[in-house]
Amino acid sequence: MSELFVASYAVLWLLVILNSLLLLGTLRQVGRVWLRLGPERPLDRATSVPVGERLPVDWLPEARGERLLALFISPSCGICEAVLRDLARLLSNPVDVVFVCQASEAEARAYLGRYDLAEYPVIPDPTQARSQQAGVHDIPFAVLVDGTQTVLRTAIVNSSQQVEAILESRAA
Repeated sequence: MSELFVASYAVLWLLVILNSLLLLGTLRQVGRVWLRLGPERPLDRATSVPVGERLPVDWLPEARGERLLALFISPSCGICEAVLRDLARLLSNPVDVVFVCQASEAEARAYLGRYDLAEYPVIPDPTQARSQQAGVHDIPFAVLVDGTQTVLRTAIVNSSQQVEAILESRAA
């Protein structure tokens, strides 16, 4: 009887440990689902240039259309890769897009080429001087300006859906 009790006690503890591992695995998956279903709204952040004022830069190209989206990125940023992964399909609308990349022009072209975005204009910013001039302190960051380079919207973007939300936004 004693041997049966010890065996059942050992089996019970093995089942408790196995159940704990399964619970941890389930919690991990719930966390992933929660992150995926979380808010997709762009994270509005103020820059040194408030919305409604002119962007104090002379290096940004003129918008051919009504608006220009300046997307500040870096090849060393993992979140930037997640943003760029699906961005090519979103950029079919007439909004002009320029990438301000914290790298040399050759590195920036190669980086954007991995995501089929090499044909878009790139402004190299290896020293981050242009980013600081535009008031951008975090990346990936999006600045939407109109034809007169008046700031319509600024936000930290963590996914291509957030970039799409900025492209669809109206002037604040």
